[in-house]
Amino acid sequence: MRTHWSIRRTVIIAALALIPWFLVVSANAAAQSPGAGTPSQETKQALTEGVATAQGTWVNELANSLKNYKATYPASNFNAYTEKLSKVRTALDSGNKEKVRAEMGVLLKMLRTRAHGINNIAADELFNYWVMVTPIAEYRISVPPPSEFGMPSLGQQ
Repeated sequence: MRTHWSIRRTVIIAALALIPWFLVVSANAAAQSPGAGTPSQETKQALTEGVATAQGTWVNELANSLKNYKATYPASNFNAYTEKLSKVRTALDSGNKEKVRAEMGVLLKMLRTRAHGINNIAADELFNYWVMVTPIAEYRISVPPPSEFGMPSLGQQ
């Protein structure tokens, strides 16, 4: 019975404490002009440009990481990866989500199978980083499983 009264008191005190907050919020809402909540054309344009910039940043991250690995592993041939990533960027810029999905799927598979003879460590590290940075769910990109789960190894390609 004491617990019941304690809970009831706590609820009442919390409700009383929130009353001044509700008064301030309602006063601020009443003071705004009728069009104050509507974004201006400049605001809409800035938001649209910001979204476009944010969409492209993950591809820039992939390109930067690829550039770093090219410098670290000069004996590996990353040209095919650079070309594919260029196709991803073009598809992203044009808004073609299906093309982004398809090209990224191919790129991840290339990394997983170490296509074009790239260094094993570079392939694994790039794959892990790219899966982390890429919006996999947004583009419904298929992530290939490791070779021990059925991916062909380098000799089976």
